[in-house]
Amino acid sequence: MVNFPSPNNQGDQLLSLPNTVKWLVTLFLVTLSAGFYTGIRFVHFTTAGGPVGIVENYNGNEDNEDALEMKFKKSEHEMLNIIHTHLLSMSVIFLIMGLLVASFYPTSNKWISAIIIEPMLSALITF
Repeated sequence: MVNFPSPNNQGDQLLSLPNTVKWLVTLFLVTLSAGFYTGIRFVHFTTAGGPVGIVENYNGNEDNEDALEMKFKKSEHEMLNIIHTHLLSMSVIFLIMGLLVASFYPTSNKWISAIIIEPMLSALITF
């Protein structure tokens, strides 16, 4: 088990972690960033990066006979599946990130607490 440093030595908490944990956290953040970037590229690719494309992606473009690519309206089943997978994966990501932030910064600071809690609230409100 990893013994995380006490919050009294904030300046060197990250440096005092074992190398394996530093590599784990670093590779987690790099992998998470790559996944996030890929997701953003996917949204841009499927929606042309604008509100009209987003609406078209979910509501379909069956009325537009000139469309280069035919898109059909997503069913309630498909929408629930999208929401389900996004909420589950994002909650795990936000939990891990919140625990990392809470491990190295004082949660008595209102800004730090807000940074830890806000992503979960935003995901709930958004979906």
